[in-house]
Amino acid sequence: MKLTFLEYLVKQCRLNYQPKDDYLIKYKYGHQSVTSTDLNHDRWLDLIVANKLDNSITIFLGNSDGIFGKFNTYTTGPNSNPTMVATADFNHDDNQDIAVANFGANNVGIFLGYGNGLFENQTTFSLGSSRPISIHLIDYDKDSFVDIILANYGTDSISILYGYGNGNFSKPQQISTGYDSLPYSVVSGDFNNDNRLDLAVVNYGTDNIGIFFGDGNRSLIISTGFHSHPRSIAVADFNNDTLLDIAVANQGSNSIGIFLGIGNGSFGTQTIYSLGSNASPYAIALDKFNKDNYLDLIVTNQGNNNIAILLGLANGRFSTPRFYSTGSTSTVSVTVGYFNDDNRLDLVVINNDTSSIGILLGKDGGLDSPTSHYAGKSACCIETGDFNNDKQLDLMICDCRENRVNILLGFGNGTFKQPKMYSTIYEPQSAVIGDFNNDNYLDLLVLHSPYNTMGLLFGQGNGLFEEQILYYNYNKVEAIAAADLNNDSYLDIIFSNYFSNTITIFLRYGDGSFGNGMTYLVDDWPTLAAIHDLNHDGYLDIVVANYYNDSISVLLGFGNGSMRNQQKYSAGYNPSCIAIYDFDNDNNVDIVVVNSGVKNIGIYLGYGNGSFAKQINYPIDSYSDSLLLGDFNADGYMDLILPSKISNDIRVLLGYGNGSFAREIKYPTVTVISSIAIGDFNNDLLLDIAVADNSLNYIKIMLHHPDTLTEERTFASTDGSDIRFLIVEDLNNDNQSDIVTANYGTTNIGILFGKGNSTFENQKLFSTGMNSYPFSIIIEDFNGDKQLDIATTNYGTNNIGIFIGNERKLFDRQINNLTSSNLIPRSIATGDFDHDGQSDVVVIYNNSNNIDILMAFDTVSLVVHKTYSTDKPLQYSAIGDFNKDTYLDIASILNYASKVVIFFGNGNGFFDKNETYISNFNPGDIAIGDFNDDTYIDIIVTNPSGNEIGIYFGYGNGTFHQQIIYPNISNPCQIATGDFNEDTLLDIAMTNCATDTINVLLNKGNGSLSKSQKYFTHGWPKSIETTDFNNDKHLDIIVANTLDYTLTILLGDGNGSFSELITFPSYSEPVSLATGDLNGDNRVDIAVINYMVDDLRIFFATDNNSFSHTVAYPLEDNPTIVEMTKINDDNYLDIIVSTNARNLIIFLGYGNGSFSEKITHSTISLTSSISIGDFNHDHRVDFVISNYQDNSFDVILSYPNKVFIHRTTLTNEKNNTQPQAIAVADFNHDNHMDIIVTHSSTNQISMYLGHDNYSFTQQFISTNNSSPQLMITGHLNNDIHLDVIIMNRHMNGLNILFGDGNGSFTHQNIFFTAFNCYPSSITVVDITNDTCVDIIIVDSNYNMVCIYSGHCNGTFTELISFSTGYGSYPFALAVADFNDDKKSDFVIANKDSDSLRLYLQTC
Repeated sequence: MKLTFLEYLVKQCRLNYQPKDDYLIKYKYGHQSVTSTDLNHDRWLDLIVANKLDNSITIFLGNSDGIFGKFNTYTTGPNSNPTMVATADFNHDDNQDIAVANFGANNVGIFLGYGNGLFENQTTFSLGSSRPISIHLIDYDKDSFVDIILANYGTDSISILYGYGNGNFSKPQQISTGYDSLPYSVVSGDFNNDNRLDLAVVNYGTDNIGIFFGDGNRSLIISTGFHSHPRSIAVADFNNDTLLDIAVANQGSNSIGIFLGIGNGSFGTQTIYSLGSNASPYAIALDKFNKDNYLDLIVTNQGNNNIAILLGLANGRFSTPRFYSTGSTSTVSVTVGYFNDDNRLDLVVINNDTSSIGILLGKDGGLDSPTSHYAGKSACCIETGDFNNDKQLDLMICDCRENRVNILLGFGNGTFKQPKMYSTIYEPQSAVIGDFNNDNYLDLLVLHSPYNTMGLLFGQGNGLFEEQILYYNYNKVEAIAAADLNNDSYLDIIFSNYFSNTITIFLRYGDGSFGNGMTYLVDDWPTLAAIHDLNHDGYLDIVVANYYNDSISVLLGFGNGSMRNQQKYSAGYNPSCIAIYDFDNDNNVDIVVVNSGVKNIGIYLGYGNGSFAKQINYPIDSYSDSLLLGDFNADGYMDLILPSKISNDIRVLLGYGNGSFAREIKYPTVTVISSIAIGDFNNDLLLDIAVADNSLNYIKIMLHHPDTLTEERTFASTDGSDIRFLIVEDLNNDNQSDIVTANYGTTNIGILFGKGNSTFENQKLFSTGMNSYPFSIIIEDFNGDKQLDIATTNYGTNNIGIFIGNERKLFDRQINNLTSSNLIPRSIATGDFDHDGQSDVVVIYNNSNNIDILMAFDTVSLVVHKTYSTDKPLQYSAIGDFNKDTYLDIASILNYASKVVIFFGNGNGFFDKNETYISNFNPGDIAIGDFNDDTYIDIIVTNPSGNEIGIYFGYGNGTFHQQIIYPNISNPCQIATGDFNEDTLLDIAMTNCATDTINVLLNKGNGSLSKSQKYFTHGWPKSIETTDFNNDKHLDIIVANTLDYTLTILLGDGNGSFSELITFPSYSEPVSLATGDLNGDNRVDIAVINYMVDDLRIFFATDNNSFSHTVAYPLEDNPTIVEMTKINDDNYLDIIVSTNARNLIIFLGYGNGSFSEKITHSTISLTSSISIGDFNHDHRVDFVISNYQDNSFDVILSYPNKVFIHRTTLTNEKNNTQPQAIAVADFNHDNHMDIIVTHSSTNQISMYLGHDNYSFTQQFISTNNSSPQLMITGHLNNDIHLDVIIMNRHMNGLNILFGDGNGSFTHQNIFFTAFNCYPSSITVVDITNDTCVDIIIVDSNYNMVCIYSGHCNGTFTELISFSTGYGSYPFALAVADFNDDKKSDFVIANKDSDSLRLYLQTC
């Protein structure tokens, strides 16, 4: 029986909630300040953070990767509110100590360090009534002891505490900064050049800078502008005039002010740099961010979610600010340093509003898009030099087609004049630049090919050159070099003679003539020589790469131009280029060689005596045959720059300075590369690249951008920060309630698994991705596996993220590999709109009236499981179970080796190589099937050059009979199989490329084949498939004709013959095709890749065997192979394409002829074949791809990767409605999910009644309320119809709309809450166990929870309200039984303390 409210109070104990003493989560440390130094002598920078709200400091110990590990927290005392930290050695023990400005306790705290990252407890020094807000450490009185200077906000003063060198300090000396000055920051410097330190203070309250000179006799006030409110200050020499200048962050005027020093303690007029409206700059730091010898400014902006970097220029000027997002609207502190050992400056910032610490790592700015400059008819080589002595780099181009060299004089800004052209008579192959006549002007020495001559063009020093002088050489020359080999100050010439396997040295005399050549034996086909003193004897030595001998030769010099005999060192395959430098900084030069026949470079570390260690190989992802050295990232270490031979890009390997190198960075060049040159073409102290392509009449210039910053990575003093959402659910089916939070500040979600006794396991964190900033959560089963999954709305990345749950209390984050929306999601709800057992998501957005319905979709994750090396490249492969062990095996053609090799699968994605069979020379294609009707799989290969095919008959145990040849088949290319005459035996069809025909061979059943039947197609048929195109149950054949851009279909008669031939255009060169029903109409469609136009074209079948409807999808860089298969879990055909850009591109089918946007997976080489099968028995499609240029194949396993994709959009008939909240339920009992949305600007809700196929009918319901915000649904009056409760922003009440069960609401009640309770969150649940729904409201304004008892008729009475604590600012609540006492408990999220607190029901 239902009790009245009074009866409830009499018969039951009064409902009461008792908070647990400990917070489940407490994130809010109030990070206020950060600084960095090495605290434990491991040479890595550590962080010290002041936690204002937690009254503590936290130490984070750094590692080499920019990730901070172990941390320790030290208290600064009750109510101390530390605002700033700084470090120095206060007691002369060579260990860093910490000073803390304790604003709340009116003191400065000292933590003396032990040198291992640990510290003594705090010792404090009183400042009287002063409240320190900023701290500056300097030896102010020059007694070699560090002193402390503080800016005191409360007493309008600064304080100086003089250090005694033992960790103790004097009583503070106080200096007034003026009434209402509100000093915020203080620094020191000698502003008047009197060898005494002066002090500069920014006064927020009086809009000025106060200068206190060290002589104690005078001070100076400098205005920063009306209402500028300067917040922080930095001093340095910005214009390199040896005088100190000032930079100030003007928070009130959203600007940076620069005051250049004049030298007598006065300063010039302020130069203003705007940071944009609402920037509110807070902290300022200085460093050489782009390594150009000018100091740059780093500014944190409290008003916008970014920091600003202003790059220093000449004369004390600064660039326009570059902004980098921090995801925080209150970034209040910054420290600069090298945190990850890459010699690039990184930043660490304090994000006050999100209680997080952000790391922005420096990274190379990369190369600009190439710009073109006319260079003549062609450009086969390129070199740099200053040919007109204007201190700007110029270019020399070899114009092979016109037999001339062209000079492009540089302007110094990355652009060049039109070329000046000089005849070389013969074709220029390469050139050396040097001063060959000792007139201090650069000359050109040009090697001609193939005439074995060289030409010398003397420079005039003004960019002009004299007519070429020819010199003849009787050897066949591969390359030339120049150096002074006999110490006579004249450049001598070294020839590499490829035909005679020698080098020849021609010594130059003072009269300009050359002596007789001295020839030295090296080895097979020497290439370019490198010259250096290898053994510290003061004489130049020579190193040569021997291309065909796979070695290098070292020839040590005697200093008179003659050389010792060679010492040889083994190299990689086809060494083609060589260079010398001390890569490991041991004062001994080393050798680097490019091994052009394989994808690597070799490093020989030198011993300093002319001998070298064994080669160390570094792999690269492309073949290269040349190399340049340069400090590409301006870190002081030499880097390697290599142009790719086979792809349009340049590879850069950054040196670490210890003889090792980072993994290559790839920069696309757009054009084919014949030669490159490097230099600083625009005078920004960064290396730029010039690219020559001998097929074009222009060169490409790629200017180097300054360093930039990575996206911010956040962490906190605890597990997370800035809770934005709270939800409770039993995630692991143990009948215990678990808690999930969205941690906005640290871009992760936190899960506390419940133990059932109001205790929880330690929180588990799951990253939502860099800069994602999750702010709400829903929990449903998104993949139909009966396990709950988690979805997050991500403010920073504008998407919905998914974590797929499993039984092990783990959640796998799914990577969103599709394009994100440009709208920020505001609220989400879930419902199964298509009755597939998987929840869909409904999203409303900020600044949009539309509603999107998203479906969970498997976009597939491809992982290279294992790479297997082979002796030669694999050409084609086929998949089958050759040994009847139920595991798939691989049969592959080994190109250039006349072999078929078998790899046996283990059923776990791994393979064993067991069998190799000889084939005839250079087999073309491979297929499998039972060709002799013995139930064992056989292998068939084509041999185009021998006009034959070969069959290996299988024994069923993984072994095969030696190849049986079937001759007299004209140029068989690719092969397909099928039962063409319906006798249950497998027949063979193959394309005959050279004769424009196909051959069909019918199977006789005993391993023999009938005489081939020939059918004419069109120009150069290549790819072939078999299928039933016209649904007559007879197999047909389709071929792609590459030469005349057509497709041909041969319709089968079912008796082994083909009567009708259909040909239609493919629109370009079709190199591969695949067939299948892509749109669910039971007709076979065709997918073709067109090599020349780089597209995938789909031909959809119609009733009359035509393919008139086509859709093209653009690809990239010459697609080569197309396949169809069901890759993901939706049972629709998908398409996979390989390209010469070393990519696999996947188009996931939706079953209606449309596809997802392309998903790209990188491969290590050009793909020659794709084989498909389930290689690890997980019932998913995997791939084997043959890496043609890498002599290997990859086993690529596929894994599910669920993301939300767009299914449909519901438009709103009205504009600017400002949707606020969304709910999904079946409001009209028709078994279709409906959608309801609140709109704050129109005081309405809109109802979308659902029908089949994601269609909806919209209707509006007026609520007569004041700016409806949040919404919740429930059965409030026991009539089985869903009702709706709406919270209103501008009134202290709720609207209750009672449902009629048909999608309409007949009447509504306005329920006014007591105690001025303004709802920020609402929950409906039967908390009193009387079967009637109650309402629980969280009031963030008054820090209260209000509970209203329901009477099962839609009316409610206040039952209880209680405080969550002053300043807690509760914003969310969830209800569950956390201690197994059958009573409803609460968990509440508090904004101000960034915490979760548990409240247990005690009644």
